[in-house]
Amino acid sequence: MTLSFLPGFATTNLVWEEQQRLLGSDLEIVDKKADCIIAWSMGCFDAVHLYFQDPKKVKKLVLVSGTPKFINDDAFPQGQSLALFRNLERKIKADSDSGLKYFYSLIGNFPVFDKMPKQNKHEIFESLERLKTEDIRALLPKIDIPVLLIHGERDPICKVEASKYMAELIPKSRLVVFEGVGHAPFLERPERFASITREFLS
Repeated sequence: MTLSFLPGFATTNLVWEEQQRLLGSDLEIVDKKADCIIAWSMGCFDAVHLYFQDPKKVKKLVLVSGTPKFINDDAFPQGQSLALFRNLERKIKADSDSGLKYFYSLIGNFPVFDKMPKQNKHEIFESLERLKTEDIRALLPKIDIPVLLIHGERDPICKVEASKYMAELIPKSRLVVFEGVGHAPFLERPERFASITREFLS
């Protein structure tokens, strides 16, 4: 089976280095056209879209700390508050470097964020706009492959309730919640994450 990894907002695949090492020993890692796509946070949007672009190719999805819609509303209380988003948006637009450092601090104090290359401002602003509008809720019941959902219980960015919502709508889904863990379970509990993912892929 081939694997591809998708990063989240304002990050690169540097975040996946350890998982690529742990899972790549017995699975082939390729670019986006893979049998299984492992996606984190905002990358979950892209993973679902890639599946629908080529449903015969993509056999499994692993959606980590994702949400089908970022900002909450009356019909989707599982999303994040508009106030938090506005605060993040304001900080990034005022000073993108310090704004992103603030965002990374919400994820956790992981050395990988010190190695993150400087982000393209235009792409960051485009991603912020996308977070306001992206909504894949209608696609979820149409996903006809096995999906593993992994989410940290204490995620401050994408609420665990968002993955619970997706698990109810995706027919062949399984949800694993990491207790006491935040937005990056693959960084906080790398061995457990790799073990659960490897079991799902096999």
